[in-house]
Amino acid sequence: MTMLLRDALALPALRLTLLTGDDGLDRPVTQVFVTDLPDPRRYLCGGEVVLTGLMWRRGATDAENFVRACATARVAAIGAGHAALGRVPGDLVEACRRHGVPLFEVPVEVSFREVIEAFAPSVWKQRANGLATVLGRQRGVVAAMTAGARLPDLLPAIAADLGVRCWLLSPAGRRIAGTAPLPAPAARDLCAAFLTATRLPFTTRVDGVPVSVTAITGSPEHRMASWLLACAPAVPQGWAPSGPEPGGDALAELVDVVALERTQADEAERVEQRLADQVGRALAGDGDEADLRARLRACG
Repeated sequence: MTMLLRDALALPALRLTLLTGDDGLDRPVTQVFVTDLPDPRRYLCGGEVVLTGLMWRRGATDAENFVRACATARVAAIGAGHAALGRVPGDLVEACRRHGVPLFEVPVEVSFREVIEAFAPSVWKQRANGLATVLGRQRGVVAAMTAGARLPDLLPAIAADLGVRCWLLSPAGRRIAGTAPLPAPAARDLCAAFLTATRLPFTTRVDGVPVSVTAITGSPEHRMASWLLACAPAVPQGWAPSGPEPGGDALAELVDVVALERTQADEAERVEQRLADQVGRALAGDGDEADLRARLRACG
């Protein structure tokens, strides 16, 4: 079961005090990260509880920069120790309130190590449970594909289980599979962003909707020969702005599933090409009539 922020704050040994962010108590916690960098974004993946001793603070404006960086990285909360300053400054509380980031105070007599160790068992249990779920889902997908199921049939159920919508497109915008309607202008925008992106995966917005995009490479391993996988938050109906951008875990799991389909498609194309080459040689006189007839039957 996922560890929620409210569960962490309720640990009696830590005596943590929530200063702002009551509406964010149901955020899941992925890990604990300790930093005194003024901008820790490059080291954050989302869902972290960020513990800081406030050593980055030199003036009132520093809190805004630090909190904005954490909010952009979609952290679960910030935990502030006040050993250096003697208190949690009001500008930090206000910045967290402004950006919607829960903030709690770590008592000076409680070390960050104690906080990490208290969080760790629940976080590792959550990761183990999540890994078991992923492996079980992937085994089910492999079994279904072995039995003849194809990705367009499987994708809606997998995406619903992950809480996302997704679309698989060619670089020219041809729809290969998907879980919901995708307007043609949105498909064009996604393809343009995919072909011009400097790195993959990346996140973009299409009509206000946050969409994570990556490539499913095949043979040859060129972007123009790849499939485009786009992943957006789930909404009840249609294509509409809603919620935060989808997490990287959902995108990574979808990549694994779609890669199986791509591998099968590339193998089928390779076999078909080999058969077609054999028919071509037979038509050119390399073989008798019976051989030609047999090769045509093999091609259907």
